[in-house]
Amino acid sequence: RTFEFADAVALACDGKTIRQEQKEAPRSGLARLASCLARSTAEGVASRQEIVSAVPVAVLGVRPEHRVLDLCAAPGSKASQILELLQGAGGGEHDAEREEGG
Repeated sequence: RTFEFADAVALACDGKTIRQEQKEAPRSGLARLASCLARSTAEGVASRQEIVSAVPVAVLGVRPEHRVLDLCAAPGSKASQILELLQGAGGGEHDAEREEGG
């Protein structure tokens, strides 16, 4: 299932099912997809989070020109999602010119 508001997709199974599939049928499509997702997550190419965690960021409507102060950044999935949206404005990098109001 796709969630356009979060540029996300969801698998129709839980982690237990995926682990069982990897153990019992390591060459199945689901097991290979799980391996690909794990590798992509480890390499920083993809991230995993519950879809309900993506809703607040979508509702916030973050755009590259915004500044965001995240006071609840543990474990950081929403903060990472916000940083992706800010990429056009430096992606969370320190920007002295913006800080000085210029």
